[in-house]
Amino acid sequence: MSEQHVQANDNGEQAVEEVQSTTQQAQKPEKNDNLIPKHRFDEVNQQKKEAQEALKQVVDTMKAEIPENYQSLVPEMKPQDQIRWIQEARKAGLFEQKPASSPEPERPKSSSGNVDMQNLTPDQKFELAMKQHKK
Repeated sequence: MSEQHVQANDNGEQAVEEVQSTTQQAQKPEKNDNLIPKHRFDEVNQQKKEAQEALKQVVDTMKAEIPENYQSLVPEMKPQDQIRWIQEARKAGLFEQKPASSPEPERPKSSSGNVDMQNLTPDQKFELAMKQHKK
């Protein structure tokens, strides 16, 4: 609250003057206490923009190293998050190209020619005959 002082002026009239108490002045922070100079703000802001541009260039370089058919898998996000995502995807082997395989997998070679028929039981002979018949 403010204190009121009553004073008599030259005409004998009373004038009311409001004077703020020192406690009120201590409670109100001065506006300049929390402000930084404009030139310092501009300097820090420019540094931030340069850092973001550098990160963007790193992301572009990392994307260029990814095979073309996998580049669309990289999600759109902040550059620092994209860098982390690409690094994790590389660790997981997501971008590794596998060699092209033939349409028909290789069949194991039978070793039926090397089997000693005299030492086989009748059941084993039957199984061997069925395997050769399936081919």
